[in-house]
Amino acid sequence: MQPSTFVDAAGLTGDCSTPEEFESRLSDIADAIDQFKVETSSLPEGKERTTGSLNRLREVVSVMEGVDVAVVSNAITTLQKVVRLRVTHQHSDAATERPGVLRDLGIPDSGISLSDTLARVRTRATAALLALRSEIRRAVDTDGRD
Repeated sequence: MQPSTFVDAAGLTGDCSTPEEFESRLSDIADAIDQFKVETSSLPEGKERTTGSLNRLREVVSVMEGVDVAVVSNAITTLQKVVRLRVTHQHSDAATERPGVLRDLGIPDSGISLSDTLARVRTRATAALLALRSEIRRAVDTDGRD
């Protein structure tokens, strides 16, 4: 499993002051998340038909010895919600889901600026990625101590 080529770093770190910039930055974050590639040969037996890069990542990491499956699941779910938030901004038929997705991420759906919303989305995504990295490292370290 590996992240493929990442999007322009400026898009991942840039601020926003307009709805268009917010959507662009959110797309950059979601695109980076969507870049994870998990080869079918890495999937556990019986899970070869799992679709979606994050679902495939969950399947691989969840069976690693020494990982906390709840931490992995929560991290993947958070990343999926970040990606879903982007969908609610790009597709009008999904816009009604936006307040719920924001609440699920622990972000108010009103009363804060787009810049603050973006900062909170980044914080949630970063925390989820760091949690995954920590669990993968724990598994690798556990595996190497035999």
